Amino acid sequence: MMVASLTAAALFTGCGSKETAESSTKEETAVTTEKTGEAASEAAADGEAETKDLTIYGVNDPQISAALIMADKLGYFKDEGLNVTLQLFTGMDPVGAALSSGEAMIATTNNYEPILWVANGAPIKVVAPLCNMAGTQAAALAPGVEINSAEDLYDLKIGLQAGSPVTICFKNMCKELGLDYDKLNFVNLQPADQYSAMEKGEIQVLSAWEPWITQTINDGGTFLLSGTEANFPEKQGEVDWFDLYNSLAVNDQFLEENPVTIQKVLNALGKATDYINDNREEAVATLAVQFNLEEDVLNEIMNRNSYNMLVDDTFMSSTQYLEQYLYDEGFASKKLETGDYTDFTILKEKLPEHYTVTAQ
Repeated sequence: MMVASLTAAALFTGCGSKETAESSTKEETAVTTEKTGEAASEAAADGEAETKDLTIYGVNDPQISAALIMADKLGYFKDEGLNVTLQLFTGMDPVGAALSSGEAMIATTNNYEPILWVANGAPIKVVAPLCNMAGTQAAALAPGVEINSAEDLYDLKIGLQAGSPVTICFKNMCKELGLDYDKLNFVNLQPADQYSAMEKGEIQVLSAWEPWITQTINDGGTFLLSGTEANFPEKQGEVDWFDLYNSLAVNDQFLEENPVTIQKVLNALGKATDYINDNREEAVATLAVQFNLEEDVLNEIMNRNSYNMLVDDTFMSSTQYLEQYLYDEGFASKKLETGDYTDFTILKEKLPEHYTVTAQ
């Protein structure tokens, strides 16, 4: 029920043992995109999905697969003429392995891991975002712990899983508030172990994702930071420290051969996204059963997410930031261009309201 672990080791393990493929040239990427666009235009004429029986992979949590699960439960895939089976896991590693091996043709993921998977040779493209979940990549003070300024963090032990996206939140917080990131006392622990260590008083800050953040707050802890919000004495409210999107990824060959099918999947996910935003109480009631969470807890979690399918300048700048960050930190084996792992042709041509990029 938690967002998948994103340590470097787990990420590369999730990609399996495939050798790194040679990166595509910009010219090859342009040709592939052009072919996909042509196929989409031709196949759309009859409106029939090329493949109607689909298995879509994902993670059983409210970040990665909320729209996917709602589309299935509300019958939106059936409305599009698709027979969809969901294969949901508790973490992202099996999803990455399935996409990389060609076992999975379609999966919900994020815009962080596909960069690593493609760098390792995975034949996939991200075709649309589904939500910005940066608000759930966060940190909270343990119950009873207070700070008078951000500098008080130097005196605290901070749980943080190495390589996780919350690392970026801390780095950008340090830049803005004038802290030395290298002087912070991080303890490398997975979220569940952080929670246990916090209960024992071994760490004073838990840095993870949901449901750990909300659980810590409900235990009496204090929200500290996320990619989108700060709660320091000297810095309160909205910030722009990190954006992390949940996305739909598709096998390259399947995308080229099944553009109408993918369009119909996107149609269904778009309806589900609208439902989540317009009928939050009903969506929470349905998903709380799916995720085995109390409705009030799930509502808090979902309110930290922004459910939308918009590819805009913010999305593009954030994913380009990740490209550089993952390469600079040594997590990605090579520097990719955005077109190496994204293809928004169908979104632009068939659902243009979801594509508003102006920056080039």
